[in-house]
Amino acid sequence: MKLNSRFSDSLYNLEIYLSMHIKVCYNMYGGNKMRTTLILSDDLIKKAMEVTGISVKTEVIHRGLELLIQKNELLEILNFAGKLDLDIDIKKLRER
Repeated sequence: MKLNSRFSDSLYNLEIYLSMHIKVCYNMYGGNKMRTTLILSDDLIKKAMEVTGISVKTEVIHRGLELLIQKNELLEILNFAGKLDLDIDIKKLRER
């Protein structure tokens, strides 16, 4: 699925803003919740809510954080490309 450029740009801008300005965030892996005060651009939050269809600010921030983590985890996986020697015989696998 290819994202339209406006949506993709908005997610990228949200990702950059969140990565630079959030000091304390939701610990998604541990399930812990904490209340925090964030200084966020109203226009950025409104635009993120508009393009995602998410109507709750907390949810839009959680989604942005999830996407930021997902993107960085995928980049870590991509760093392994060509570095692992799996010693797999593709022809034998295709003959199965």
